[in-house]
Amino acid sequence: MHYLAGRALVRYALTQSSHSNPRHAHIMFGENNKPVLAKKTNELQRHFNISHSGDLVVCALANSKIGIDIEMISPTVDYLSIAHAHFSESEASWVASKSVGINERFIALWTIKEAYLKALGIGLAIPIGRVITTGVKLRSCQVYSEDGPSRSKWHCRFVKPESGYWLSICHESVLDNVKIQQITL
Repeated sequence: MHYLAGRALVRYALTQSSHSNPRHAHIMFGENNKPVLAKKTNELQRHFNISHSGDLVVCALANSKIGIDIEMISPTVDYLSIAHAHFSESEASWVASKSVGINERFIALWTIKEAYLKALGIGLAIPIGRVITTGVKLRSCQVYSEDGPSRSKWHCRFVKPESGYWLSICHESVLDNVKIQQITL
């Protein structure tokens, strides 16, 4: 069900951003077999990414590589232990910096790292602990990996689309011209 909802959301987002017929949207596989929208002559390449968690399915659409990740926050998971096991010392310290909001800070960093790996199209080929976030501010940061194909810093945003969820978007340039669509199942 999530797969079909994600594909429908991509077609809807494409229709909304380009005013084209969604039946004419063809998906092909680009670098690292990451799906992209096939471009026609004189058109910009359109990149997309899909994520789902719980009842939400989200899609991001942009003119260059993009990744999106959404996670539902669980009140029973010990996120601080996971942060100490898989994040850098400074990231784990940031997660633990206040007694309130540990779960949200953890999920924000986790979704940023996943969105980055999805944008590259390499999945968990790089351990999540090797993905480094810098300049974490309210709702934004930069991310890179020394093991990745590109050592340039990518731009990220994280938002709380609904209560109990965090969503992160990672884009290789400033997050202009990025369209986000969401559906609740």
